[in-house]
Amino acid sequence: MSRKWLVGVGTIVLLGLVLACGTTPTGKTNSSTVSTSATSVTAVDGSTPTQAPAPAPPISASTSVPDASGANATTVASPIAEATSVAEATAPAATSAAEAPAGGDIVFGKVVDFSSNGLNSYAATVTNNSQAPKSFTAKATFKKSEDLVGTAVGAVNDILPGQTRAVMLLASSPISDYDSVKVDVDTMISESGSPNAPAAQKITFGKPKVQTSPLGSIDVETTNGDDKTHSYTVQGVFIQNGELVGTATGAVNDIAAGQTKTASLIVQGKAEGDLTILVDALIQ
Repeated sequence: MSRKWLVGVGTIVLLGLVLACGTTPTGKTNSSTVSTSATSVTAVDGSTPTQAPAPAPPISASTSVPDASGANATTVASPIAEATSVAEATAPAATSAAEAPAGGDIVFGKVVDFSSNGLNSYAATVTNNSQAPKSFTAKATFKKSEDLVGTAVGAVNDILPGQTRAVMLLASSPISDYDSVKVDVDTMISESGSPNAPAAQKITFGKPKVQTSPLGSIDVETTNGDDKTHSYTVQGVFIQNGELVGTATGAVNDIAAGQTKTASLIVQGKAEGDLTILVDALIQ
């Protein structure tokens, strides 16, 4: 399976999410942390991607901002707009978490249903407990008792060692009548990272601004620390009480070496809890 195909799929997934929310996405700091509602938000270095083969809060904040070299981070406290629920998940929450049997270092969290406006979208956290970046496709299997009722597929690109992200899983038709769901690594594309991984790690993010009206959204500055022009998709992940409650998606196009742009992300689910922002897929 070629990387070019995976990136193509990622683009399809991004376009689907933007169309569903009626907004178009746009495009410093190795890692930044902001508190939303009683919890905090983190923006981290990106790692690259390949997206799924799709049918595919007062908030008081404390944000880590790296020094001029981008290597060390300091902490700055500041208020953020109050975060409220945005587009609540409408289908039943998954009852099971799964650890992928293929590449046992890849661990998935509980699946959440973010389907809306005709887009059959699900998501789960995924953590790379190995010592190397990995890229792979993932598949969720939904069951009612012992009967298979549907599947949803997605992809993860260059997830770094120790990093946690969200994998977006798309289904060709709605899946609602299920009582369990398991996520597995479907195909391991790379166990050592792609050629894009080093460049993705040079892309940094500033302190995010979370808005909840009229639509849930995030604006965040991003800087291309590489010596080449890049385009990439950006992911936001909201974790509350250890569970995924919301995701956000956006894109940055043709950002030149050393340039800083503002990325705009659209939120699915709740804009509450710890927010992590990272590069989802480096397209070029």
